[in-house]
Amino acid sequence: MSSEFSWHYIPGAGDDEESWARGLTPALFWKHSYDLLDGGPDLCNQLVSDIVEKDRVYRSQRGEHSPQITVNHLKCLGDDGPYFYDEHTIITKPMNLDPSTITPIDTPCSNNSHLVFWIGTSNLAVSSTIQVADDLADVDCILNCDSTSRLPSSSSENSYLEIAIVGSKNDRFSLLKNLPKAINFAQRNLIARRKILLCCQTGEDISICVALAIITRLFNDSGCFDDGDYFVKRDITKLEMRKRLVFICKYAINARPSRGNLRQVYGFLCNEKAQLCC
Repeated sequence: MSSEFSWHYIPGAGDDEESWARGLTPALFWKHSYDLLDGGPDLCNQLVSDIVEKDRVYRSQRGEHSPQITVNHLKCLGDDGPYFYDEHTIITKPMNLDPSTITPIDTPCSNNSHLVFWIGTSNLAVSSTIQVADDLADVDCILNCDSTSRLPSSSSENSYLEIAIVGSKNDRFSLLKNLPKAINFAQRNLIARRKILLCCQTGEDISICVALAIITRLFNDSGCFDDGDYFVKRDITKLEMRKRLVFICKYAINARPSRGNLRQVYGFLCNEKAQLCC
């Protein structure tokens, strides 16, 4: 409490410390806790690396087993390892992910200069409304989830839908309430084999979550549109949803879905499943 810095508390993060602790053990943390906390967020990772390496050298000199810790600084979700996104979700590539759930990547990971990220062969793309205006050549219809921006109003009702969705911090149920409209719009256009652009203000959170809901609700585990047949036959679990999220993030490399919005997607899917079983 005496530290001048503020730290985010992420419930449940202690269950997967191997994905974020960078080799730091509880004993090492408490031994150096004041130094780590007082160093602040900017110095924390470097301090952890120094502490872990000094401890490794100390133990190796005494004949103890002390393998070197390797931390990957990832640029895209195609690499093995975790993603760290402040208050946003931590996405980790599952170790034993069924290959049938991942469609091969056609293009290599790149920087964020792309305006539109196409999700495999799903006919779905995600983007930011701020950047999308100049890159619509291959788009047949648009689902605009941005509550602050309007796209061309000349589009027909069948090819353009505007849904004002706000983040979970402002409205805990905004995404949940609007997902049925988004699913219906996507379903109509995917049946017609039209290419759909999903966009939100940043292209990193709400549009990613809408894409996740669509792919989980309307696609099978091979990433092919089946109009919901697979969804009807299988139970919806967090693991299943996580696999779909990993699939999306292999293409949308700037994805940063928030935990609050992901919870709404899961709630929506569970409600859909319950209604189908009635």
